[in-house]
Amino acid sequence: MRRRALLWLAAAAASAAVPAAVPDFSGLGSADRARAMMVAYGECVVRLSRGTVERALAASPVGSQGRAVVDRIAYSECPRYGGLSSNPALMRGALFAALYRADFGAAAPAIADMRLDYSKDVGGTDTAERRQYVGLRQFAECVVRADPASSRAFVLAPVGSHEDKAAFAALGAHFAPCLTKGVELTFSKTVLAGLVAETLYRQSLAGAEMAAASRKP
Repeated sequence: MRRRALLWLAAAAASAAVPAAVPDFSGLGSADRARAMMVAYGECVVRLSRGTVERALAASPVGSQGRAVVDRIAYSECPRYGGLSSNPALMRGALFAALYRADFGAAAPAIADMRLDYSKDVGGTDTAERRQYVGLRQFAECVVRADPASSRAFVLAPVGSHEDKAAFAALGAHFAPCLTKGVELTFSKTVLAGLVAETLYRQSLAGAEMAAASRKP
């Protein structure tokens, strides 16, 4: 009996060490394929070690500390797409997308009725990098608050699908109104997908926590 149990444990350990198969996204264009792989990687690392992911996301997202998002979650068991997963900003977005799918994929809570202060994430001296970080998230939050349903669809839809494209097109109507006059922001669709995932998750989490607090006697 003991020998059988030891053999089972050895087999389980061996199977756990086998890297996950890289998903086949060959039917997608290069940009969508890269984004799809980031989402797949994010879901894998959240499933393997959510605590590590949350600690990595709690670290300062700018400067050298931003590398913690990548360095702390380098799991060989998860599929990777070239060197893309070494980009901290893209990794951060993929992880928030994975967290949103895990926590709110089945049902969406109402988002918080207050704006988040993203400057608290970076603190310190005012720099161009910090201004860009805050500005991008304020822009994304504006888009999310303007159309929570399309934001949710954009995060949950398979990358490159009809639903993905329709949700992105719907969100596009809010881009111009959400831009702050005099502030120049630079981002791609992949970056925007991560920003929408991050702000939607954080607003949803805040909304869920507020709802839970209101129900307490």
